[in-house]
Amino acid sequence: MNGWATRSISMLTLFAAMSGLAAQEGSPGERRRELPARKGPRAISGHDRPDLRRDWNLFWFGGLASPGYLDFKNQRAAEEVRRWSHLLPKGPGAKPLPSVGPSPSGAQLAVSGSGPAWVNLGPTANLTSASFPDIDSGRPVAIVPHPTTNTLYLATSGGGVFRCDNADPAGTADWIWTPITDNLPSSGSSGNVSIGALAMSPANASVLYLGAGDMQDATGRGFYTSTDGGSTWTAATGLGNATRTYGILPADANLVLWGTNDGLKISTNGGSSFTAASGGPGTGSARSIQKFGAMDFICAMQDANGAGSLYYTASGGTTWAAATLTGVTFPMGRITVSAAGDGTTAYAIIENTNTASTVVAPGVLKTTDKGHTWAWVTPTTAPFTTYLKNPSSTTDGGDGKQGWYNHMITVD
Repeated sequence: MNGWATRSISMLTLFAAMSGLAAQEGSPGERRRELPARKGPRAISGHDRPDLRRDWNLFWFGGLASPGYLDFKNQRAAEEVRRWSHLLPKGPGAKPLPSVGPSPSGAQLAVSGSGPAWVNLGPTANLTSASFPDIDSGRPVAIVPHPTTNTLYLATSGGGVFRCDNADPAGTADWIWTPITDNLPSSGSSGNVSIGALAMSPANASVLYLGAGDMQDATGRGFYTSTDGGSTWTAATGLGNATRTYGILPADANLVLWGTNDGLKISTNGGSSFTAASGGPGTGSARSIQKFGAMDFICAMQDANGAGSLYYTASGGTTWAAATLTGVTFPMGRITVSAAGDGTTAYAIIENTNTASTVVAPGVLKTTDKGHTWAWVTPTTAPFTTYLKNPSSTTDGGDGKQGWYNHMITVD
């Protein structure tokens, strides 16, 4: 084959690949985007598309980044952290950063505790649409307060975890936020530190549990435990094929339940290592976990086809059984559960995956026996007048067809 023909085929292949990416943008599973990517008075020239660069990276590696590939990236990241730690603001033997001169137009100073100041060199323009913030580390996935001090932790889907030690609502001083996961070798599919969940041990407020991998966007690889409030972290073993974290439930000083896209994983040694749960929660996506007591838990699962189900355990997670549901007349997708705190009652909201045009009456599932049996309850008063629907449905009940993505229920 001559050179001209080879180049033609290469261009056709590239065109086909980019056409495929364009088609993905219009799929129901993608949130709406405005094009071009950068708008507003501070937009720089060009049409850089970080989302398409991410998609191209995934396409190049045959779809979603594999656990093995993420492990490789983590290994290389760890090597680079060790190599350059002496230059990092919080690294051992940290040295002052060289002077950068006057801040460029649009740059913003970021103070990291008592360490040197970082200057944001860009980009400072919108990465998605004009309605989004200029600087975006991803939406908050967890806000964890210390029970007795003014320390507050903020975990983000694409920017790691930040700690504030003067989070006093009654104070007048600016809250100072310090990044505490920049040294973690937990590079996600987008090259960032993507956090899925953050939790604090009920037995010790200095012990934190961190699960990598956002629930919907950038994947990640790793589970980490800190015993000193986030200053240092230790990696866990027994990750399986998990690349997303949906929830972390520390039951006590030793028992930790971790919901991932590779099933529910259980640690009996304070998060040092994990094994897969037995029975139904062992495979699929463990979307939501709640606790009734020391030995009683419930777990909402979603299988590879998107079907949702509920499981319970009365043995601290050793064995699990499928719950009995009554009154549900539609196919279930994602399920989110919330315990009431009385030791027996919990509620669940459900994504309706039926593509029919009829909107099912709003309601919730309720259990009063620690998750063993659930019954559909329809409210009789406002304001609960919407119902979660699947993106492919012809109607959405007023919630924007976000039942696959936006889920939250909590009990007063």
